Amino acid sequence: MKKDNHFLDDLSKMASSAVSTMMTIKQDLATYIKQQIKLGLKNMDFVSKNDFKALKKSVEMMQAEIAQLKGAHKKDGAQPKPAKKPAVKAKKMPL
Repeated sequence: MKKDNHFLDDLSKMASSAVSTMMTIKQDLATYIKQQIKLGLKNMDFVSKNDFKALKKSVEMMQAEIAQLKGAHKKDGAQPKPAKKPAVKAKKMPL
């Protein structure tokens, strides 16, 4: 009977060791996958959320300013003058 208990004890120790080894492998694999995903995303040159929000705010401010300027321009009733083209002088070519 004592021999059976020894066999069961050994079997229990092996199973416990196998479970702890599998848990360690699972944790290491999860860590490796997370690192690879972060590295891949970093190499894709994505914009950070903070940079995106700052740029979005800047664009909204510029759009508001443009709308304000267009409204002021319409109130004046003035037509914008077309830009003058610089006069092109003909160059004499040597014969």
